[in-house]
Amino acid sequence: MAEEEPHPYDLEPIKPLLDFDLSKFAFVEGMDAVVVNQSTLVGGLSIVQAKRYSKVVGVNHVRELAGAVEEKKAGRGILVTTSWFAKGCRTKAREHGRIDGAELKHLLKEHLGEDTLIGIEGRPANSGSTS
Repeated sequence: MAEEEPHPYDLEPIKPLLDFDLSKFAFVEGMDAVVVNQSTLVGGLSIVQAKRYSKVVGVNHVRELAGAVEEKKAGRGILVTTSWFAKGCRTKAREHGRIDGAELKHLLKEHLGEDTLIGIEGRPANSGSTS
């Protein structure tokens, strides 16, 4: 059986080249990260800011992240904290990725199998992470 000729208008598949220049990012050691997903369709840059706080995280932190995402032309931003988000901040934080202490504890257990104690002194009893 003879091999079929390729269609004259058919394209040869080529793996896309995505080159993310990470040298343009300044990092605070142990506090910030840039995540790169090389997937062509859903990939890109994500900026992660980590806040090890014992007090509430306010909307100014979300705005700071939004500014970094825009400036670096990242696809998304994720704000991770050991504490919790102010009630008025949750809606704004939802526009970007946000992970509070309770969600962080769950993710550590789910993905790393680690039971973690995230203790926050002075946290008000009614400041749960419900969204």
